[in-house]
Amino acid sequence: MKNILFISSYFPPAGGVGVQRLCKFCKYLSRMDYKPFVLTPAAWSVKRNIDSSMAYDLPKNLELINPGFIDLRRLVPGEIAKHFKAWERQHLFPDNMIQWVKVVQKRLPAIIRDHRIDVVYITVPHFSLLKLVSEVKAIADIPVITDLRDPYSFNFYTGQVSDPHYQQRVNMLEQKAFSNSDAILLVTQNIHEEYAQRYPEWKSRFVYLPNGYDDEDYPEQIPDVNSLPNPTLTLCYTGSYSSMASIMPYRDAISDIYQQHHKRIVLKLLAPNKRKRIKRDFKSLIKFNLLDYQGFAPHKQAIAHLLSSHVLLYPVPGFFSGKIYEYFRAQRPILCAMNEERDSHQLIRQAGTGLFVDLNKQDSLTDTLLNLYQQWENKKISVALNWDFIHSFSSQQRTQTLNSLIRSM
Repeated sequence: MKNILFISSYFPPAGGVGVQRLCKFCKYLSRMDYKPFVLTPAAWSVKRNIDSSMAYDLPKNLELINPGFIDLRRLVPGEIAKHFKAWERQHLFPDNMIQWVKVVQKRLPAIIRDHRIDVVYITVPHFSLLKLVSEVKAIADIPVITDLRDPYSFNFYTGQVSDPHYQQRVNMLEQKAFSNSDAILLVTQNIHEEYAQRYPEWKSRFVYLPNGYDDEDYPEQIPDVNSLPNPTLTLCYTGSYSSMASIMPYRDAISDIYQQHHKRIVLKLLAPNKRKRIKRDFKSLIKFNLLDYQGFAPHKQAIAHLLSSHVLLYPVPGFFSGKIYEYFRAQRPILCAMNEERDSHQLIRQAGTGLFVDLNKQDSLTDTLLNLYQQWENKKISVALNWDFIHSFSSQQRTQTLNSLIRSM
């Protein structure tokens, strides 16, 4: 049996795609003769949406290690904390989780020694955890896997900082972590290609290992999309929305169709955004009773909502989202309103689940929704699923890939 130490700033009862990725690896590696240890902050010390259902998947042989620390964000209200961003950037590089990393650095030698760790898996963000890669290598001659769920040196938020000294520190931290990693996992092909171009000297260490879905989260028999009892066509969106992940074109089209064509299309919204903002942003849909707002939903409940909907919505402009794979498994059409083609859209095309709408063409989204409404009335909603492609993203398949990678080390 191999002892694997996962180091993560997020773990149940925290929710989110990153937590799910880690939980599924723990679950399936434990069935492949591994004993997982998870080094993570105590739940009370980290600000995060709560999803206790994630813990149901955790194997019985998993051991938690919870060095404590005080997350300043738990002490300072969100509106006030915004005023400390510049201070944090200067004093808490690369992010506020550096407070916890400093605690871990002191305890890491004893943890690796006492638990006879064979391999260490460090998942980021938070990017502070990149500092632990070289720490592990200094302690023991064991493999270290660095899992980048988001790129670091070229992600959106890093690019918003104009200070060249800050950018230099980012590049130095990233390069030091990569130089000490035995493998670097990347979640999309585009990120993989970008890093391979930036660091050709470590090209062989970059491994494409995407997020995915777990078959065991779904019922054996998926409800047929044309047999749902919903009184009208139901569109579903899960996740937060923002200017980077907008669903407003869908909102506007649903409202226009009701007012101009008197056809009811309901938007089922599972978002952690504050209710005050929901009331402001979806005033027209609320007025006509076209919004089914569910708030933040635990993982299993979110899947149930996908399966009780006719069509799933992908945000505009289409930045990559971990929800995409669970959308595939739900066997529902994925409606993609877009103003340019992105790698996520290409993936949806390969899965055979996409309905693509060019927002540059007037009324294209409205026409597509009216066509879907007619399909719903006639019970003729359909998708041509590419099952071989979709199955490649199952948790079992992805964990087998990780297992093979570890064994090769």
